[in-house]
Amino acid sequence: MIHTFCSLHAIRGQRRTSGCRTLWSPPPPRCSTRKRSRMTETEVEEGLLKAEDSIARQAIWLRRNIEDIGRQESSYELSSYDKCRGAKEKVDNAHRMMRELKEHRIEGRMHSNQILLDNVHWVGREGIKPDFSEEHRKYLARLCNDFVDNMISLVTKAIRNRKLLHDRLTEECLQHIRLCQDMCAEFHGRTETLEVGAHIFNHFNI
Repeated sequence: MIHTFCSLHAIRGQRRTSGCRTLWSPPPPRCSTRKRSRMTETEVEEGLLKAEDSIARQAIWLRRNIEDIGRQESSYELSSYDKCRGAKEKVDNAHRMMRELKEHRIEGRMHSNQILLDNVHWVGREGIKPDFSEEHRKYLARLCNDFVDNMISLVTKAIRNRKLLHDRLTEECLQHIRLCQDMCAEFHGRTETLEVGAHIFNHFNI
């Protein structure tokens, strides 16, 4: 299950041929008095803010906004969604930096059709409770559907633009994959043979 909280995270493919960049919001890392580069910050910087325009335009942001989160009392549960514990000065500074990042730097790099916004309300002590909230169940269903639909669209578009289906090397790789699938299908039901093969592979760490 993908949770979208207040800080930002980027999933970046290792190869540009994927043509996809996805942003969503997981729990923010705890603040530290020592300066350190966090993975979340690095991925957002390199995957979106410092990326070429052609790469940045391939990103999507599954953004969740908990409308009444600012009215919740500080708690351990709330700290998973928002910076609320510690000295007031640090909390205020964290909120200011997050607003600057979301409302100016990131939104400035993305078109409106790249940002999929969901507004939800805080429920109970835990915040997001799909077991008790119909609103949250619908939100998570939309989140999953939006993620899958956009990934399919981005990958399909990248393949079409780069004409990978007409590349001879790619076609040969696809032929090998189909051959392996056909050969594996012949092992259906041969559980003893499969167990022996698995034992050999595991024993020799293949």
